[in-house]
Amino acid sequence: ATFAVAMKGRQYDRRFLTRHLSLHLYSPDDYEDGLEYGSLIRVDELEERPEPTPELTLFDDNYEAKLNTWNFRRLLSRKYTIVCTNPPYLNKYNAKLKDFVNSNYKDYSGDLFSVFIYRNLLFCQADGYCGFMTPFVWMFIKTYEKLRQFIIQNKSITTLIQMEYSAFEEATVPICSFVLKNGKETANGLYFKLSEFKGGMEVQRKKVLEALTDKDCGYFYEATAADFSKIPGSPIAYWVSKQFIKAFEVGTPLEQIGEIVTGISTGRNDLYLRTWSEISISSISIYASDIDRINFSLTKWIPYNKGGEARKWYGNNDYVVKWSEAEHFHRPRPTFKHLYLKEGLTWSFVTSGMFSARYYPNGFLWDVAGSPCVIHNRNILFYSVAFLSTKIASLILKMINPTINCQVDDIQRTPMIVDGDRLAVVADISERCIQISKSDWDSYEGSWDFKRHPLI
Repeated sequence: ATFAVAMKGRQYDRRFLTRHLSLHLYSPDDYEDGLEYGSLIRVDELEERPEPTPELTLFDDNYEAKLNTWNFRRLLSRKYTIVCTNPPYLNKYNAKLKDFVNSNYKDYSGDLFSVFIYRNLLFCQADGYCGFMTPFVWMFIKTYEKLRQFIIQNKSITTLIQMEYSAFEEATVPICSFVLKNGKETANGLYFKLSEFKGGMEVQRKKVLEALTDKDCGYFYEATAADFSKIPGSPIAYWVSKQFIKAFEVGTPLEQIGEIVTGISTGRNDLYLRTWSEISISSISIYASDIDRINFSLTKWIPYNKGGEARKWYGNNDYVVKWSEAEHFHRPRPTFKHLYLKEGLTWSFVTSGMFSARYYPNGFLWDVAGSPCVIHNRNILFYSVAFLSTKIASLILKMINPTINCQVDDIQRTPMIVDGDRLAVVADISERCIQISKSDWDSYEGSWDFKRHPLI
């Protein structure tokens, strides 16, 4: 780090190395747990600088350590005009670090990089600037919602570059580089969306320079943080239009229309899950509607939604779960027993392409990767499947969370406008699409409703 700073100084000043400038570089070794917590330690008051006692100087072996510790604390107590870092990315803490982070930075504890974003803003003087390079997941997912709200309400994003997924060839990390002003700014933030430009950091650099000379390039945006707050969860969705944001103001979040819950974790899928074709069909409770009426001594297996490949309307009914044993020995979490075996819609957790929703009939339990949305009004259920199968819904979900994972809270926040005049018409079309997709699914041996090959 010292060398990098010196070389950067030399880039702008030929005499930098001969100006006898010294970096304030001190070790946390002698500080209690200093190596564990580093600059996350907060120093509100600094004691007086330690001085050697003249008559004990020859015997005061700890003086240098005391002075080093004092200087370390001095650096942590000061405010700086500019703070810049590529913080550590870590979300699995050891016990000591976990207790420290939860005690001092609980709202930002989802990952160590999130903690450092908050901590570095505390280092920064009013209207100073903090520069970061971090994973871009903080911009969207629920884990970092409190961090986003803190930044939107109290700080300003002046510039942000969202880079291509594998911009650094050494590691596939979804990253962004951004500058925060430690205060409110009236001007719009400047944003560069480089997600589509592959070829490493050199390509990313060129695209930024091109955007600075051509603001109409198609991947440069100006946005105000006030608009982010209009979207549930406050994602940093800088590229969307005012009309798009309005959908969140007039639409109804799906969590208010149906019950959308995280699927079950058995803890031992290797023990309790099988593809249905591995099991005698007479041992599977297909299309049951009440779990309390199943005779598990005869039919131990229940159909199980588990995501699967991208497929719309209907299908991916591949797995069954040995529910009686899984429930008895492992007590899967979470439990939403009132929703067991009720018809609804599901989606695939991993969505590298266009989002795809599917209807499923009575009789299913669900994995985390095939979580359910249960809507008791069938017309609205079919209407919702149709809406989630549109390009508009796919764009909304990519705005809420542009990673490859589509989580329960992403679906919960998705707004839908229920058109009462067209509800029955859309629901009827949706039901027909479901039947067509079901007919396609059932025409192959992978379906338990298969009767004969379509060529016969």
